[in-house]
Amino acid sequence: MKTKFGMSVVVFLIAAFAFLSAAVFSAVVPAADGGVRIVSDRQLVAETGVLQGDENGLTAAYWEKETTRLQAAILFLRLKGLEQEALSFRSTDNFADAGLVWPGGRAILAYLKAHPELGWAGVGGNRFDPLAVITGQQLYKVLLETLGYKQDVDFRYEDVPAFARSLGIGARVGLTKVRNKHLAGALVELLSAKPKGGTKTVGELLAAFDPSIAAKLGAIPSSGIRVVDHGHGAMLTDEAGMTLYYFARDAADLDACKATCLQKWPIFYRENLYLPAELDPADVGVLVRPDGAKQITYRGWPLYYFADDKAPGDMKGAGVNNVWFAAQPELPVR
Repeated sequence: MKTKFGMSVVVFLIAAFAFLSAAVFSAVVPAADGGVRIVSDRQLVAETGVLQGDENGLTAAYWEKETTRLQAAILFLRLKGLEQEALSFRSTDNFADAGLVWPGGRAILAYLKAHPELGWAGVGGNRFDPLAVITGQQLYKVLLETLGYKQDVDFRYEDVPAFARSLGIGARVGLTKVRNKHLAGALVELLSAKPKGGTKTVGELLAAFDPSIAAKLGAIPSSGIRVVDHGHGAMLTDEAGMTLYYFARDAADLDACKATCLQKWPIFYRENLYLPAELDPADVGVLVRPDGAKQITYRGWPLYYFADDKAPGDMKGAGVNNVWFAAQPELPVR
């Protein structure tokens, strides 16, 4: 593997997963008030060390920060096994705007300039623009190259969205501004991608490397909450893409929807819950209803289906009676 792919994302993740204890995928957090097992993309990247946070670590503020070109370059080098080499690199030849970043960042920029074959030649005029926020397309260009694919050889830049999706990744490729939470989710997507020249996905290679890793990967729930944009902005859905709703009257009374209301608006509940990186596990809880039934809550709001929605993407319940609304990731805390 090392001969074919070098120190690629596959090798890096194998080393990371080999280091982990069984706690990585079983270190699930019980949702507030109930025994729901949560597995989050944020947990995965935190435990592997693929993302290391800022001076305060992997905080809530860090996940919301925008991802810069320099961060993306560091990630690229980390996944290639070149980060430490770049940090120790010394050269007086650097990009003109290298002074915008800290000493370690300047060393990395000098390293990238000295190694144009890595594909980080800057933005023109001897500038790197290290603090510019990257787009989803730029992010996936980086991830494709960590998998061994090369721009202008295997794909054109304008074809990044289609090429990424052909490899089973690309869910966040349309973002105009990437935040660190999006970066975390995109990294986990790599488990479903095949390195160039490979017949197996990164996840399959990891599982073949160590049977215990296969068990950990198998512990990721297939059920959960997804963040989907069907053209109306980001919405919460279940694992099948069915829209999830909240009820405005729950603000005053969590038992506002009952009896025939629940026939029209069935509750959403899963004992095992997968969360994408866009969602904070701390925002998920469990409501125990008066009849003993459990219901998943998001930011304090119970989540429901709408009985008239029949297919993924349906949002027939949005706006009903001006009290039912499709749940969004930025839903205000109840």
